[in-house]
Amino acid sequence: MEALVGDFERWGYQRIITPAFEFEDVLARGSGGGAPSAVRFVDAPSGDIAALRPDFTPQVARLVATRMSDVGGPIRLCYEGSVTRSEGAGQGGAARREVIQAGVELIDAPAPAGDVEVLSLAAEALSSVGLPDATLDVAEVSLVREALSDLPAALAREAGAAIAKKDRAAALRLSRAAGLSARRRKLLEALPSLYGGPDAGAVRAVLREAARLCETARARAGLRELERTLAALAVVAPGLRVVVDLGEVRGFDYYTGVRFAGYVEGAPGAVLVGGRYDDLVARYGRAAKATGFAVDVEAVAGALKRRAALASTSTSTSTSTSTSTSTSTSTRSAITLVAGEPTAARAVARALRGIGRPCAMELGGRRGTRALAEYADKLGLGPVLRVSAQDIEVVPQRGRDRSQDAWLPDYLAARLAAGPAKAKAKAKSKSKSNVKRRRS
Repeated sequence: MEALVGDFERWGYQRIITPAFEFEDVLARGSGGGAPSAVRFVDAPSGDIAALRPDFTPQVARLVATRMSDVGGPIRLCYEGSVTRSEGAGQGGAARREVIQAGVELIDAPAPAGDVEVLSLAAEALSSVGLPDATLDVAEVSLVREALSDLPAALAREAGAAIAKKDRAAALRLSRAAGLSARRRKLLEALPSLYGGPDAGAVRAVLREAARLCETARARAGLRELERTLAALAVVAPGLRVVVDLGEVRGFDYYTGVRFAGYVEGAPGAVLVGGRYDDLVARYGRAAKATGFAVDVEAVAGALKRRAALASTSTSTSTSTSTSTSTSTSTRSAITLVAGEPTAARAVARALRGIGRPCAMELGGRRGTRALAEYADKLGLGPVLRVSAQDIEVVPQRGRDRSQDAWLPDYLAARLAAGPAKAKAKAKSKSKSNVKRRRS
């Protein structure tokens, strides 16, 4: 778990701790009605009904809407811990399940930049703990919503189940029974087969077919947003395995845009789930776009254990990976904020993370010195680097001695010019010289 959170922190996400239980009215507001999976009890001092948290996201949403109401976005927060859920009927009542999670929430970041960041981070986080071959199953909720919107509740549930099972025959039968228009019927019938990838040609074919079938402006806008996200993701993370599944129905009533799940060999189900939930934070008093994901830590550990058992080499791979990557979080370095021309800024961010320095990208469009400094000061970030294709500049911050960061522009420029192999050597050399100076 520390290895995952360490990776989140390297991307500029600040760790928070939330209470293990919440009062039911807080959870109900976040879920838009009750929290059916919550394990409830009576809080003795107040007499109010409380519940063990079934999800971290509503707690983070409330924190951002209340205590951080004066802080502009993007706001990056991460967490780790357990959630407790009531799942199905067991002997003597519902069965309880405790799930250990580590996750991130990115608040008030624009689309598609915010979606691209969390998708990239999801893949890198899994890679950092020894699962480099993850496949991200990406969906967009608008098409499913359009297909099911006019159906009675019971029929909608049955149709959703047929789509989830990829049962095209059942979807065909239900679409005819519902008396839908010819075009809506074709959409419902097609959803079980609207998936493809990871090659780009298969993904494009799915998106073209979906565009031909959708009726509403909202669904067409959702598809365009998904196309923009995938195009930007291909630039930022060109080797990432992405499959598009527009018939994914899980969470379509919660998510508001792009949603995704991460799959790895050795795990029977998703080890990571997330997506965009632009309506949630507003329920606590602040209108804000938001996206994020949560990793099922036990599912990840299970996948690593199965891989180790199958490997013919040393069985210590998974544990050594976890131990080695977690060391970077022990020093908790300050988070560097990088702003400016996107391609150059991404290169600088990668270079900083490559030497173990936490770094956050500025996605809110700020370019002026004052705006960048004020944003960084409110979130406790620093130093601030403003980057162009030709230059790297340290932005002045109130109360921060610029001389301590004066070496960064030249060092980063040399590192980027040298390339990965030479830069590693330079980093080691610089580290040794710093030790010598401290000793002297």
